[in-house]
Amino acid sequence: MLARDIEKDGGARSLSEAESMAILEEFGIPLVGQRKVRDLDDALKAASDLGYPVVLKACAEGLAHKTDKGLVRLHLNDESDLSAAFDDLVGKHHGEFIIQEQLEGAREIMVGGIRDPQFGPCVSFGIGGVMTELLDDVVFRVAPVSRVEAGEMLEDIRGNRILDTFRGESAIDRDILVGTIIGLSDLMVQRGDIREVDINPMIVRRDGRPVAVDALIIVATQAEQAKHV
Repeated sequence: MLARDIEKDGGARSLSEAESMAILEEFGIPLVGQRKVRDLDDALKAASDLGYPVVLKACAEGLAHKTDKGLVRLHLNDESDLSAAFDDLVGKHHGEFIIQEQLEGAREIMVGGIRDPQFGPCVSFGIGGVMTELLDDVVFRVAPVSRVEAGEMLEDIRGNRILDTFRGESAIDRDILVGTIIGLSDLMVQRGDIREVDINPMIVRRDGRPVAVDALIIVATQAEQAKHV
């Protein structure tokens, strides 16, 4: 749902993943454990603190679709794996990186926010991961949303059975997910400078807890922000 082309002259910009995650944390959205790092020594220390296995990602403003660009390395099980992945990515990306916990879970969902010209701030929920665009199983509500409305969003997607016990994994913790939708609703209402938010995917841990592992926030142009003052 994110805009594919960011305006260059009007002041709109996409924040880095680290910046986006920091904003989400302010609104109570559950995040994967992660650290921003600059060099291999930082990365090795961060991985030791978080615990292997880990994920390595490039991090910069305007950097979307990192997986498609070959800027993500998964399932790094030890220092040797991380060192090799870091050396590889340094040749493709000159900037900062993120080290994340490698989460396990068979289900991926998404939540998002958009500032619609007609309806104003809205939030979305649906099937996430690589299947988002293929399945197009997403529902929207105008923000602010109540706890009842957030709960209804969970039931309104066609694939709502994904929220139940799945392949031996626990049913999703609906309280956490409802709280996530409400937190995102609050963000869109309170932050008139933000045009769009894309949290995709949220991985559902095997114990049923959904956790955001990737996020992108687009800040509106100055003209767009002025409309909402």
